[in-house]
Amino acid sequence: MAARRLVLCVAICCVLVVAPLLAQDAIPVAVYEQVAAAFQQGKLAEAEQMLGTALKTHPREARALGLMGVILDAQKRYPEAESYYQRALNLNPNSAPLLNNLGNHYLAQGDSERARAAYLRVVAIEPRHANANLHLAQMSVAAKRGQAALRYLNRLPSLEQGTLPVQLLRAQALYLSGQQAAATDLLAQVEKQAPADPQVAFSIGLIFVDWQRYADAENAFTRALDADPTNFDILYNLALAAQHAGRFDRAPAAPQRCGLPLQPGEYLNANGPHGRGGCAADAGPQRRSRAS
Repeated sequence: MAARRLVLCVAICCVLVVAPLLAQDAIPVAVYEQVAAAFQQGKLAEAEQMLGTALKTHPREARALGLMGVILDAQKRYPEAESYYQRALNLNPNSAPLLNNLGNHYLAQGDSERARAAYLRVVAIEPRHANANLHLAQMSVAAKRGQAALRYLNRLPSLEQGTLPVQLLRAQALYLSGQQAAATDLLAQVEKQAPADPQVAFSIGLIFVDWQRYADAENAFTRALDADPTNFDILYNLALAAQHAGRFDRAPAAPQRCGLPLQPGEYLNANGPHGRGGCAADAGPQRRSRAS
């Protein structure tokens, strides 16, 4: 069981970032293109083999070393990936793409502190780097540092500013900054953009739970259930939000269907309305979930 806050896209994945070709690169561009194509098609062993062959003749090419780290990350071979990132950074210590992928590497392992340090190095070099700023904003919200989160969000490209996940994150940052009315208004605007999307309503419900506004959470979960009436995860969260709000008439038998009686302080945080939920006792507003 791991503590979980709202995840905006939800899970961290490895992304192959091909840095601009350096003048001293000796591995042909075609090799990088073939490696990238194999990676994107999920042919990780093939990508690793091609890049490994190239590295045998060019062992000090930072770009190739960094890409090998990403490929190994995708296979969850984290200790091996770490060595490649460090070798690459020894050769090119101020590469924003390398440092960004190093941050992703640490985050995939749950090491948020080292990930944050890597992303801070990225934005020191490239202040408007989208991925680094987004993760720094998420970390700031998790640490209840609303003003810092807003600063990072304001650096994102304009196209990303309008996406639903970023707007949900901004609402949380506003709330933490003492701008509760603006945060609530933004959540209403977000839901208007996707009125029939149970994922959006469910995410809004989870945000209201974080704010301990259980009646609003109940309403959001009700809207999610209207859009997806057979989803047990939504039903369970609706029942428990109603219980927290003192609406015992709205707390149906969903917890018993999970094999547990409904107890004060008990809450489920499912992994989204299409995810697989679990039951967990919790004495406070922080919620716990079982990974899918």
